[in-house]
This record gives sequence, C-alpha cells and structure tokens, in this order.
Amino acid sequence: MNLFSHITSSVVRHLSDVTYAASLFLNWFCLRLLRNGEAVPKLTHKRLYNFVALFVGQGKNADADIREAFTEFATAMGEDFNRQQLFPNIQYSTLITIVMRSYETLIENHVGTNFKPKTVRYLFTRLSGTAEFPNLPFRTGVKCDLAERVYNALTTNQEITYPANLEVADAHRTSINNLLQECRQRLRGLNLTEEDYYAQPHLYLPWLYHVLERMEQQVTIREPVPQTRVTKGFVHRQLAEIVDFRRLPRRFRSTLETHVKDSINLEHPTIQQYINHSFLEDTQRRSRAADPIQRQRHNDLLLQEKTAIDAFVARTKASISREEFRPEQYTDPRGARLFNILPIYTLQQRYILLNLSGISRIIKQSRIRPSVLANEDMKDVCWSLFDMSRIGFRSANDLDGKALSDKRFTGAIRTDGIALEFICDRPSVAAEAALTPADIATEIDMNTATIWGLDPGIRDVFVASDGVGTGAGQDRQRHRIRKTSTGEYYQLCGFKSAIIKRAKHDQANADARRLISDTPSTKTCDWDRFNQALRYIFRNFQTIKDYYTTGLRKLKYHSYRNKQKALTEMCKRLFTGSRKYQEDNPDIQQANQQKWKPLAPRDNAGEAERPTVVAFGSALFGGLRGNFSMEQRSYGKSQYTLNLLAYGCQQQQPAGRVSASLSNTMSCITARHPLFTEDAFVHSSVEYVDYDLLSKCNGIVPSKQYL
Repeated sequence: MNLFSHITSSVVRHLSDVTYAASLFLNWFCLRLLRNGEAVPKLTHKRLYNFVALFVGQGKNADADIREAFTEFATAMGEDFNRQQLFPNIQYSTLITIVMRSYETLIENHVGTNFKPKTVRYLFTRLSGTAEFPNLPFRTGVKCDLAERVYNALTTNQEITYPANLEVADAHRTSINNLLQECRQRLRGLNLTEEDYYAQPHLYLPWLYHVLERMEQQVTIREPVPQTRVTKGFVHRQLAEIVDFRRLPRRFRSTLETHVKDSINLEHPTIQQYINHSFLEDTQRRSRAADPIQRQRHNDLLLQEKTAIDAFVARTKASISREEFRPEQYTDPRGARLFNILPIYTLQQRYILLNLSGISRIIKQSRIRPSVLANEDMKDVCWSLFDMSRIGFRSANDLDGKALSDKRFTGAIRTDGIALEFICDRPSVAAEAALTPADIATEIDMNTATIWGLDPGIRDVFVASDGVGTGAGQDRQRHRIRKTSTGEYYQLCGFKSAIIKRAKHDQANADARRLISDTPSTKTCDWDRFNQALRYIFRNFQTIKDYYTTGLRKLKYHSYRNKQKALTEMCKRLFTGSRKYQEDNPDIQQANQQKWKPLAPRDNAGEAERPTVVAFGSALFGGLRGNFSMEQRSYGKSQYTLNLLAYGCQQQQPAGRVSASLSNTMSCITARHPLFTEDAFVHSSVEYVDYDLLSKCNGIVPSKQYL
C-alpha cells in the first residue's frame, strides 16, 4: 500500500507541475495574440490538451501555431527552462486529458464571472478620471451607481436611465454617452448575456485585455467635498510608508490600523500618544504562549515609527479641522483591479480525478493486486482495492444505492496524493410542506422532550438554553446553558497548532519562502513584465515546488479532518455523547440547589432516550457584523455525520422560531423550512482516506486480501 500511495502521489505531483506550466504558457500565448491585435481561437478541449502535450514531448499532432509558439516560448524563458528535466514524460496522458477538460470549464467560469464586475469597475474608473470627466460633482457612491447603469445600457442596447433625483448636466450626459458608444464599438456587436460569456469565452478576451490595460494604470480620485473621517484604506497606505509592515504579523498590522483610525476619528481614542504606548505589553498579556513561534508574535513598534505615527495623526486631524481633508483614494479595493487574462493553476498539489485507465496503470506499477480485468469498472476496482464498509457500503450491491438508504457511489474518485475522495450522490427529493412546531407536537411528546433554544453569540459560535428563565428568586425556572466559544472552535479544529506548524515550516525553508514572496505578479498585460515573471518562476521552479511538496502536504487534510470532528462534537453538545457535557464528566461542578443558579450543563440521566427539539432563534448565523461570523457560518452549515441532525442557515431567517426534532432512535424527522433545506439533511458527498495514516483516519482502509 505504501508503494501504491507513493506512485499516486508522484502522479499527482507530475500532473500539477505540467498543468501549472501549461496554464502559464496558455496565458503567454493569448497575451501575445491580444498584444498584436489578433483574434484568440476557440479554446476547445483538443487545443488545450495540445498545450500540455508539448511539455511532456507528445505534441506531434498539435497545431502548427501552437508548436511555433512553444518554441518561441522556450527561447524567451532562457536557459533555466529545461523541459526534459522539469517535466519528464511518465505516460499518464489520459489523466492529463481529464485535467484539461476541467480547465476548459475553468476558463468558461473565469470569463463568465469576471466580465460584469471588471467591466463595471472599468466604467467606474473612467467616470472617476478628472481628465475625461472634469468637475463631475458626484460622490463615489453615485459614480458606482452610474457605472452600473452604463453597464445595463450596454448589455440591453438601450439608453442610460438616470435617477429622478440626480441632476446631470448636459455636458456630462454627452461625455457619458460617448463612453457608452466607445464601449459598444470595442465590443463589436457581441451578445452581452451571461450565457454567451460562458458559451464563447474567447470572444470576450480582447475586451478583458483592454480593461486590464486601463486597470493597470494607478487611478486615484478625490471626493468633491472635504471629508470629516478617515478610512482604513487611507490609514493603511499612509502607515505602509511609515512602518515596515514586512516584519509584523497581519493581525498586528490590522490592529494597529484600527487604533490609528480611531485616534483620528474619535474624540477619546484608546491610544492618545503612541510614543508612550507599548504594544509589547498588550501582546504578551493576551498570549502567554510557551511555543517559541507564538512568542515571536509579541511585537512592538520602533521609537521613530511611533514618533512618525503621532505626527501623522496630528497632521491629519488638523487638516480635518480646517476642512481641507480631501485625500486621494483608489477607485476599488486592494487587489480588485488586476486579474489574469486566463486562469492560472497553483503549483500546490491539486485534486486529480482518476479514471479507470489511470488507476489501472497505478495498480500495475504498484502490484497491489492483479491487473484490472476487461469486465471490471471503477466500482469493482474500488470495492476490491479498499474496505468501503468504512464509509457505509457493506456489500457490492450497496454501491448502487439499493440497500443503503439512497446513497450511491458514482464511481468517481479524486486524490491530491494525500487524501482520497469517493464521490457519492443521492437522488433529489420533492419539496414538501413546511413543518411547523404544531406538526412536531403530533410526532413526539413535547412534555418529555428536551427543547433547546439556540442562537449565535457575540463571542461564541452558538449559545443554547433548555429554559426561558422566567420568574424571580427561588421561583425562577432552572435551566442549562451550553455553548461553544470561538476559542474552543479553533482549538477543536486544530487551527492554532496548524498555524504554528506552518510558521515552523516557513522558518525551516526561509529562502524558499522569500523566493515565493518575491515572485512578480502575472496579473498584468505588460509584455515585458509578464515575461519577467515567467522567467523568475521557471528559474526557481524546483525550489518553489519543493516548498509545497514537503512539510505541508498532510497539514491541509488534517485540518479538514479535525474540522469535521469539531463540528461533530459541537453538534453532539445539543444531544448526548459530547466530551464536554457527558454525564460522567468530572470537570463539571453541580450547581448549588439552595438558590437560583443555572444548572450544570452535563447530560442528565436517561437523556439519550428522550427526543430532542432544537429551536433556532431569529439571529442569523454568519450574518453578524464582527470578527467571528465565519465560525458561526461553518457551524450553521455543519452536517451531523453520526445520523443525528444536520441543519443549515443558508437562507433568510424567519421572524419566529423553527424546530427540527429527532425521534428517540436518533433518526431525523424531516422538517421542511427555509432554514432546513434539502441539502441540510444529506450527509457529506465525499469520503476521505489518508494513504499514509490509514490506521489513524476515519476513512478507508485497504482490503485485507491486499495487505
């Protein structure tokens, strides 16, 4: 099995390298055509395969223009581009075909999703230019709305409709109409519908090239009236000139920017003078870490940096008081202007779909079992190769979804060299009428049920209570409170330890990390800069690849697995069996019975036999404004993998409470409600196996006959 996993990992590494280089070459090829004003041919699957085949020495049947371009490309990359050494041919062309078929879809999605937002941003940039639209007396928000209206007129081939309460001078109307006509001429009568963006993406590449040319120009604007407050973006740009951000962690930089912004905007800020403030004491007090990596995060500013910040704050506040504060602002968020003409793969190992031909060759090389027979399909091979009872398939007949509920193995598997995905599906179920609390009362006895009211907390992923706390004093209803803080969530998922491991990996590979950080951006249409970026990548190709290949390969899978375990533990906390609230947990102190206090949150005796009802409050998971919405959204979308309960908060929350219930056998009673979508009650469609840690993971283990 070790040989099988080693060969599979090598194949995935090879395919990731080749397809990454091919995506760079394809961008180079299209950028050269667009630069010369030539049309980009339709990027069919056959043409895309030819781009990759040339890297492994199999491009004899490629089109002449692609072969000539590859020769020119290899010459332009210089001596560091050694095709035979970087991309040896290991004879897995069928898997390359599968990858490039998905890349064809990726191109369609890239153009389809970027056309509208990039075009609207381009129009907003044009409307914000002082040379083309001098003295346009509109705020930034009004210009954004005008850009959206120009785009709508462009796609519908109609005139621009202005808001009734907006006065636009005739000269400005003429300039905006000229901009609209210019865009129509550049698009040359193309159909501007979302279906066309996805169906024929190559036709819209010249327009995206023109948009990128404009976006590469550093465009700043000024509001027409003096501002009374500073934005965090303005503070970030000013601090970048004062403080050496490269030596500071991202979280420290964000906190510093918030403090400086408050020092200018608030009358009584937290920090009055930075010259007298020590950030080192704050970071040490908040994190008493024993690990040396965490201790390095105790940061402070230099004396000259603090002095410069105090001067910047005083200077800005004086400008605001004189009503002269009109700072230059970028027309869009950081990084939103630039993009690649076509998508570029990452050099990290990606999930690769294995077909029957590919896995047959891996089996033949590893000799893990006899060769695949002519009458065997992917289901037969997977059943003989893996112990699929670990994911619920007890017999070969269960793979078709006949004996195990509706779950069906599709015969598709993917791997990134570490984890293995078995892709399953279930048939869609017709929608039913919404289930109300009254309907639940007909199914179970509410007098004997455990009812939890659940809402997200400000600093907690969720807080649940099994009582309403009515009454006062001795008559006040006693109830239990259960919750999971964000700190617990991070700890259960292993995110903190993963951060430490990544930091240690960066320390051990400091040179490679520096090379990656200094990589020039490929998000450009400038021919010289793009070639310079590609030469840099191929010159350091092996070093960058080794950085991603060693040390971090298993960490991503382990983080995913720990997160699934954490979500399972959090869901159990509303029922029974959790490690935190189990009945015999000695860490839980029983509350005093003589006066009112919340009951101890431990599981009560016999609670596993009682049905459980979860009532969701009117607060929105993931809809809170704050620092912890992502954790709440993850919990809201979590799936209860032990056949207890799965729920999702993906749509709008109703004003009242809704309920889902479990029978005493822990099988889910379907509750139809906007909160309870059909997907919420379908278990994970992907199963994982760790090749190297088969004895420790909860996925697949090899069949005994091949051990």
